[in-house]
Amino acid sequence: KKKKEEERKKQEAETQARIAEAKKRAEAKRQLRADNINPGDKRPTSAVLKTLDANFKRNTAFVKKLKSLNTDNVDNICKELNELNLSRYVSETATNIAEAPLKITDVDAAVKVCSSLHQRYAEFTQGTPGVPGLIHALVKHFAKPTSSQETDSERNSRWNRRRTTLKLLTELFIVGVYT
Repeated sequence: KKKKEEERKKQEAETQARIAEAKKRAEAKRQLRADNINPGDKRPTSAVLKTLDANFKRNTAFVKKLKSLNTDNVDNICKELNELNLSRYVSETATNIAEAPLKITDVDAAVKVCSSLHQRYAEFTQGTPGVPGLIHALVKHFAKPTSSQETDSERNSRWNRRRTTLKLLTELFIVGVYT
């Protein structure tokens, strides 16, 4: 009887910890949404962007690094993002994030980077005439036709990619990157 009581208390403590963690995540998403809904006030001016590093080599290396975006390197990417002037590479950043082989566990990292880019560059999410933005690049994953010669592993890979992309699009909508 005492053992059952201890087990129940342990389960209750675990449940309370999960609830607290869920509340913390929800509050972080609310704050991120508030920051993303109206980023115009926070976007840097051209004078501020001129003070940032616009080195071609460093910027192209950063843009390539976005193809390997995951939870392990998100902090380095965000730190580097704050040091660079990527205004000439906005469409490339959107394309590389969309092409990154993300796993479901990497979606939160991608949302963090996309939010930072959205808050800094107006054209990142929707693009400009003739230049696709992030949303267009992500939606392209759903437009790819299927092949009759496709193997099961290719089909599974394609569906996993679509599932991850759909989760990313959903999370970006929730945090206000696009509406």
